[in-house]
Amino acid sequence: MTAKRFLSNALLALILATSLPAQAGAVADSVAIADSASQIPNAPLSAHTDTVAPTRQYINHITKRINFWNSLIPNLSHLQYAGGIGMISMGMGWDYGKHNQWETFLIFGITPRNHTPRTYVTMAVKEMFTPWDVKVWRHVEISPLFASFTISTLLDGEFWVKNPERYPSGYYSFSTKTRLHLGIGQKIKLKNIQHKSHFVKHLALFYEVSTCDLYLINKIRNRSIPTKDIICLAIGIQATFF
Repeated sequence: MTAKRFLSNALLALILATSLPAQAGAVADSVAIADSASQIPNAPLSAHTDTVAPTRQYINHITKRINFWNSLIPNLSHLQYAGGIGMISMGMGWDYGKHNQWETFLIFGITPRNHTPRTYVTMAVKEMFTPWDVKVWRHVEISPLFASFTISTLLDGEFWVKNPERYPSGYYSFSTKTRLHLGIGQKIKLKNIQHKSHFVKHLALFYEVSTCDLYLINKIRNRSIPTKDIICLAIGIQATFF
């Protein structure tokens, strides 16, 4: 048993003695390969991850589309008392033109029941043109004159655009539902106050004197109607947000 154990240990020692140098060489080779690989510069990204610069035509096209959608965002608000489109009316709008002299508003007005047989709601599209402004002090400007044109309609089935069938043709020569308004007025503006207000860039107070197509027709047909009876006075406030 002792001889057998001696021979087994000797054989195992011989095997280990012959295999260790080979393993050490393999490890050294692996280390050398890793060191050489670390010296190789990073390979470029694969083709499918490379970015290509867009063309100028593409950039111009996208810019125009972005500007178009941005232009649809209202940047004005309008609050008005009286003026022929409701006792109280409010809406939103847009300004445009070289000097933002044109303004278009979509306005909804309401006339309470205690002023009429029932409560009426009016929808109006109002166009305002301000040809020039005069600066009077730091952030204060005056618009000596603005002109307006408004189309309004009553949101009520009691009124009509064309004569109902119960009336003879031509019985009424005008629409009871839709009105056309012409007006002039003045504004006083607080400009560039965004450093004091977190929400408003410009603020304007205005008054407007206007009339409508029905009043003018009645005045032409009946000269005895006092001029003051065909005039509507409105006061209001406008805010520009950006």
